[in-house]
Amino acid sequence: MEIGKIICCGKNHPDERWRCDDIIGINRLYYIHRGKGGCRHNGKNYPFRPGKLYLIPYTRDFKPYTNPEEPLLHTFADFELMPPVLTGAILSADPTTDSMASAALAVFDTAAAEKRVNPLCIAAIVHLVGYLVERNGALTLQDPVVLQALQTIHARLQEPLRVEELAQACYMNKDSFIRRFARVVGITPYAYLKNLRLHTARSLRAEGLSLAEIARRTGYSDASALLHALKKSPSAVAEGANGSQ
Repeated sequence: MEIGKIICCGKNHPDERWRCDDIIGINRLYYIHRGKGGCRHNGKNYPFRPGKLYLIPYTRDFKPYTNPEEPLLHTFADFELMPPVLTGAILSADPTTDSMASAALAVFDTAAAEKRVNPLCIAAIVHLVGYLVERNGALTLQDPVVLQALQTIHARLQEPLRVEELAQACYMNKDSFIRRFARVVGITPYAYLKNLRLHTARSLRAEGLSLAEIARRTGYSDASALLHALKKSPSAVAEGANGSQ
């Protein structure tokens, strides 16, 4: 298991405007220090408990909230993960029951508070993700064909990559490849690639890069095509698993 990229990392009190609608394809690691809050899913509230560590996989519909009278204080990291955790559930555990997890959490918390994403911080996050996966019996991707396809997508994001090319690289015909990918990951390879491009583009835009440079790095033909994609999918809704593009 590896962290493909840390998108952001910190320690703060989120306010009432706390939203994650525009962040796609991203896994979230939260440690709750104190306060009240949680997330909403299918009309129900899922409360976060102080002292608990949470992993919200990218496949999870996530709409967080905090109580303005007792706001959450949390240490957090948003990151790409390879191989992905294949569950729509929120994973949680108490790291104080495991000395190694507790030590990793201390490193992660210190780095996040100082906003220092260094190799030690990344190693701590990797350990904590593995701890949560093991404690919750969650699955990580084991299919070698799909794993190869995902690694290719992440490595060649700057290219105008097509699903046909991914299928050929995996020595499969297009339709069989799409069905296999969707069965394992939950969405089509086209949807995954589109979401990753949009997320990466938003992240680079927040860093102040020009549209032309962002387009070059994310596989869009030009700045105009990038801008059109951003406007067309403001919340980057993933395409269904039955799509065939």
